[in-house]
Amino acid sequence: MLAERILTPNEGAEMENNDNLRMKLLGKWGKWASIHWGKTLLIALGITLIMGIGASRLKLEMTFYSMMPKGSQQVRDMKRIIENFPVASSIVVVLEAKEKDDRAQAEITVKKAVDILSRELLKSEFSEYIIRVQGKLDIDFFKEHGLMLSKAEDIERVRRMYSNINLVPLFSHLNDDFEREYSGDEEKLSDDEELAIAQFEGLEQILKVMESSAASERISAEAASASIERFLFGSPYYLSRDSTMALLFIQPTFTINDFMLYAEIIPLMEKMIKERTETLGVSAGLTGMLVVGKDEMVTSEQGLALSMLIAVMLILLLMILSFRMYSVPFISGIPLFVGIMWTMGLAGFTIKRLNIMTAMYMVVLLGLGIDYAIHLLTSFMQEREDGNDFTTSVGNSLKKSGAGIFTGALTTAVAFFMLVIARSNVVRELGVVAGFGILSELVAMIIMVPALLGFRNHRLVKKGKSESKLLEKFTPGFGIISSLGTKIKGRPALFIFLMLAAGILLATQAGKVDVEGNMMKMEAKGLESIELQDRMVEEFGMAPDVMSITMTDLDKMRPLGKRIKKLASVKAVESLIPYYPSVKEQFVRAGLVEKFKGEIAPQTPEDSVDTGLLIEEIYRLEDNLLEMSDLAFMAGMDRMFHKLNILTGRNEDGQKVAETVIDRLIASIEENPESAEGLVYFQRAFVPSFKEKLINMANTEQIIPDMIPPFILDSFRSRDGKNYLMNVIPTQNPWDEEYRKVFTGQLETITDKATGMVLAANQMLEIVNQDGIKAAIAALIAIFILLIIDFRNIKLSLVTLLPLLLAFVSLFGIMAIARIKFDFINIIAVPLLIGIGIDDVVHFNHRYLLEGKGNMDRVVAKIGRAVLLTTITTIIGFGSFIPSIMRAMRSTGIVLSIAMALAFLYSILLHPAVLIVLTEKLKLNIKPWNVKRRDK
Repeated sequence: MLAERILTPNEGAEMENNDNLRMKLLGKWGKWASIHWGKTLLIALGITLIMGIGASRLKLEMTFYSMMPKGSQQVRDMKRIIENFPVASSIVVVLEAKEKDDRAQAEITVKKAVDILSRELLKSEFSEYIIRVQGKLDIDFFKEHGLMLSKAEDIERVRRMYSNINLVPLFSHLNDDFEREYSGDEEKLSDDEELAIAQFEGLEQILKVMESSAASERISAEAASASIERFLFGSPYYLSRDSTMALLFIQPTFTINDFMLYAEIIPLMEKMIKERTETLGVSAGLTGMLVVGKDEMVTSEQGLALSMLIAVMLILLLMILSFRMYSVPFISGIPLFVGIMWTMGLAGFTIKRLNIMTAMYMVVLLGLGIDYAIHLLTSFMQEREDGNDFTTSVGNSLKKSGAGIFTGALTTAVAFFMLVIARSNVVRELGVVAGFGILSELVAMIIMVPALLGFRNHRLVKKGKSESKLLEKFTPGFGIISSLGTKIKGRPALFIFLMLAAGILLATQAGKVDVEGNMMKMEAKGLESIELQDRMVEEFGMAPDVMSITMTDLDKMRPLGKRIKKLASVKAVESLIPYYPSVKEQFVRAGLVEKFKGEIAPQTPEDSVDTGLLIEEIYRLEDNLLEMSDLAFMAGMDRMFHKLNILTGRNEDGQKVAETVIDRLIASIEENPESAEGLVYFQRAFVPSFKEKLINMANTEQIIPDMIPPFILDSFRSRDGKNYLMNVIPTQNPWDEEYRKVFTGQLETITDKATGMVLAANQMLEIVNQDGIKAAIAALIAIFILLIIDFRNIKLSLVTLLPLLLAFVSLFGIMAIARIKFDFINIIAVPLLIGIGIDDVVHFNHRYLLEGKGNMDRVVAKIGRAVLLTTITTIIGFGSFIPSIMRAMRSTGIVLSIAMALAFLYSILLHPAVLIVLTEKLKLNIKPWNVKRRDK
C-alpha cells in the first residue's frame, strides 16, 4: 500500500479553495447513495424502465444506403427511382456451369437452369414477393418489329447485306460490310459492340451447321432456323462472354426501403436457389442493391455482436485483474450496461433509429463508460488505503475524482454534440447518440457506483468480513507508473524534448494522409454479392452501378441520350428510346422497310454452291475477324476480344492455340467430295427460313408502348406511366475514385440531373469530410471555453490543448506512413480524439492543482494508474472492431486505437513534464482566478 500522508497547511488551503459547490454536492451524494443504496438503485431502475420504452422504438438500419444524405437532390431523385421503377430493386442471380470443359454443354446447362428456376420461383413460397422473373429476353417483339427499331442507316446496311441470301453472296456481302463499317475504325466497332457480339455468336452457329452439312449430314429445317435466329437476334438468354454463365433477374415486390422484409426474405430465397441449382449442375450467387444491403446488415450485425462480446470479456477481465475484486464486474458492469440502455432510450425518443455508425458507437461506449467507474473505484481504493472509513472514502472518491470526471465527460459530450451542425443526417445522428451516451454513462456511474459499493459493503458487514484485511489483496499494483512519475519529475526537459521531437517528426508526414474514395473497399472483404458485381463487369460487360436520369418527356430525353453517349467515359445509354422510336423516325423508317421487303420477297435458293468461292469468302471472313479482334483489344472491348478469340482460335497473345469451326468447315469442304451437295441441301432450307424471318422483321406497323415487352417497359417507365428512366453505363467500375471523377465530371457538362448510388455515396463522403472539419473546429472552440470555465485560467487551458494537438498530427502522420486512409466511418476518430483525448490531461490538471507543486510524482502515481486503465479499456472498446469482417469497422478500430494510445502517451509523458517546467521552473501561475485573488 502507499504510505499515508498528511496534507500540509498550504495544500489544505489549496484543497479548500478548490472545494467548490460541485465537489461538495458530489461528496454528499456519494455518502448518501452508499448508505441509502436501495433507494438509489430504485431510482436507477425507474429511469431504466422509462428509457426502455424509448429503446423499444429504435429501428436498426445497418446499410450504407440508409446513411445517404437525405437533403441531397440526387439522393431524393434516387429514392424516387427506387420507389417508382421496379427494376431498380432487382435481385440478380448469377448462374455458372460447374463443368466448363465442353463449352457447348455448359451453355445448355446454364440455359436449362435459367428455365427451371424461372418457373419454380413463381410457384414457390416466395411467389407473393415476386413481381416477375426474367431469365431471357422476349425476342418476339424484335422478330416482328426488328427493322422498325433500327436506325435508317442500319436499314440501308441490312438491304446491302441481304440483297442475296444464298451462301456465297451472303458471306461476300457480310465481309463487305465488316470491311466498310469497321476496318481500322475501333470507335465504330465500339459503338456497335453489343450488336456485333450477338452477330458473331450467331455467325458461329451458322458455321457449325454448315460444317455438318459439308460433312454430308442432313440438317433439319429447325436447326437451320435456330442458327438464323441466333444470327439475327442473338441469344435471348443473358449469357457471359464464353456462354458458361447466365443471369436471372427477379423483380421483388419490396424495395431497399423495406429493411426488415428483404433482410428476412432474401436469405431464404438464396438458400432455396442454391439448393436447387446444386441438382442442376450449376453454382448460383445473388447480387444487386437489395442483396448487398442484406449482406451489409448481416455483416454489420455480426461484426458488432463479435465486437461487443470481445469488448465485454476483455474489459471485465481487465477490471478483475487490476482491482483483484470479483465484485468489480458487477459494480462497474451494471451501470455500464444501464448507461447504454439509457443511451438507446434517448436515441429512441429522439432520432428513432440506429445506423452503422451509431450502432458501432454502442460498442465504443463500453470502453468510454467504464472509464468513469475506473476513476471512481481507483479513488475509492486510494481513500481506503489512506485509512478513511467506508462512507468517507466513497464521498471523497466522488469529491476528488468527480470534478475531473465531470469536466472530461462534458468536453467529450460537447465534442460530439458539435456534430449537430453537420449537413449530413448520419453525422448529426452520431453527434446526438454519442453525446447522450457520454452523459448517460456519466450519470449512471455517479448514481449507481456509490450505491453498488454500499450494497457490497452491506454484504461484507453482514458476513462479518473486514474490508481492511482484504485491501492488501485488492490493491492494484502499478509500480511502473509510480517510478515513471519520479523520472518525469527528475528530468522533465528530457521528456518534453523526446515527445515534441516525435510529434514534429510525425507531423511532417501528416499532410500525406489520404481519404478512401471507393465505398466498396469499406465493405466486408470476400462478400459474394460484391465479388459477383465485379464478375458481371468482366463476364457480361455490365457495370455494377450506373447513373440514372428521370424525365417526364421522352422526346426531350432523345437528344440528351445522344449527347451523353458521345462522352468518352460512357459505354452505353439505356432507355425506352431504342424500343419506342418517335413518330417521325417511324415514318422515315417505314418507307425504307417497305422498299427492303419488296427486294427480299423474290429471293429463292440457288441450285448450286461454288465451294471454291465459298472457301475464299470464309478465309476472308477469318481475316476480318482477326482485324476486328485487334481493334477490340486496342479499344479495351474485352468481351468482344474474348468472343473473337474463340472464333479464331487465338489466345490473348494472338497465337493460334485451338482448332476452330472455321478450320473444320474448310477441312470438310476440301476433304469431302460431296460437300457441295450437302451445302446445297442446307441452302435450300436456309434461304426460305432466312427470307421468312426478314419479312417478319419488316413489319411497318406503328410501334406503341403497349407492344414493348413488359420487362423492358417496366424497366424504363414508372409505375404510374408519367416518368421515364435513362441509365448511363460507365466504361469502368464507377466506384474507382479516379475514374468516378472523370465519369461524373463529363456527365455534369451535359446535365445536373443524374443520380445513383455512386454519386450519392460520393456526396456523402464529401459532406462527412467537410462536416468533420467544421465539427472539429467547433468542438475545439467549445472545449476551450469549457476548460476556461472549469480551470478559470487561460494559460492552463491553452497548455491543456497541446497534447491533444500533438496527438492529432501524430495520428495523421502514422496513418500516412501505414497507408491507412480516412473514410466516412473512421472519420469519427476526429471528434472522439478531441473529446476523449483531452480527458486524461484534465484529470492530471485537477490532481496537480489538488496535490500542489513539487508533487508531480504523486500525481502521476495516483492518476496515472487510472488513466492507464481507462486508456486500455477504451482501446479494448475500439480494438474489438479489428477482428470484424467489415473493412470499415476494422479500419475504424485501428485508427481509434492508435488515436487513444497517442492521447495517453502525450498526456502521461509530455503534459506532466510541461506543467513542471512551466509552474516550478518558469513560475507560471496556473491557479484559478479566484484563488489567485485570495492569495494576494
